[in-house]
Amino acid sequence: MKKIEIAVIAALAALTAPAANSAEPYRIDGGYTFKIEGFVPVVCRATVDSAHVTPGLGSLQIGTMSEFCNNASGYEVWAEHSDSLAGSTLVVDGREISLSKSGATLVSHSSSAAVVTRRLALNLAEGATTGSLSIRVKTL
Repeated sequence: MKKIEIAVIAALAALTAPAANSAEPYRIDGGYTFKIEGFVPVVCRATVDSAHVTPGLGSLQIGTMSEFCNNASGYEVWAEHSDSLAGSTLVVDGREISLSKSGATLVSHSSSAAVVTRRLALNLAEGATTGSLSIRVKTL
């Protein structure tokens, strides 16, 4: 969880509030200041609107990927894929990214919190017909 502090300053001619041990109201002339403090959970996710793509030859339209992350330090989106897809190309908003032999490929990076929508396609390597591809988010 990230700690968030909000300070609010309001100028008022007079503020009255009962004092703890007094019958007289407590007055502050010229305004008052109060601070609200809370903890907000870090939420980061990437979802793809198509859960299953029918295998075929050549280019496959995967759909739209939606990224949401409120981590102020940023995040990365990774594609994890089966060995059979190594050498294939993931196309993210027209940018081609070669899928690695390691099974994990960096798809996007943000150095701050963001909400982004991207189009995804997959150009299969020669001989590749099936495989699995999943998306995960790593906070920085």
